[in-house]
Amino acid sequence: MRRSGKSTLLEISILPFSFIEYLTARNIDTDNKYLNLEALFFDYINETSLPKGVELRDSGFDKIYEYLDAFIQQ
Repeated sequence: MRRSGKSTLLEISILPFSFIEYLTARNIDTDNKYLNLEALFFDYINETSLPKGVELRDSGFDKIYEYLDAFIQQ
């Protein structure tokens, strides 16, 4: 924890999901032999692999972009 002027900053490290964690978080049945892993990996790379981003996925891409933009602006 760092102090900056009158406020206290708390740094929290957030690691992205691994690809298998991403699939699990999205409730994808990884035992399905007809699973299109290429398309799912495309989603993993192009959307977000951060836990909150996966949660926001059903809310639409605008919510994901707002979430990611908050990281960039800091």
